Amino acid sequence: MTGTMLEEAVIVCEAIDQMIRKAEERTTMQSIKNLMANLHWTAEQAASALGISEEEQEALLRKLPS
Repeated sequence: MTGTMLEEAVIVCEAIDQMIRKAEERTTMQSIKNLMANLHWTAEQAASALGISEEEQEALLRKLPS
């Protein structure tokens, strides 16, 4: 594989990885919203129930609409 082909492969892999991370985040956000709506939990309770670390909770909960 030439240098250019390798660089292109790395770019594609990074793009795919980013797409996967965004999809996972959307799924997690939807799970939090579902727990909040169906069980009347706070966002923090829902995130904790899903086993999300406090650090990750902070980042996710900032993205939830108020």
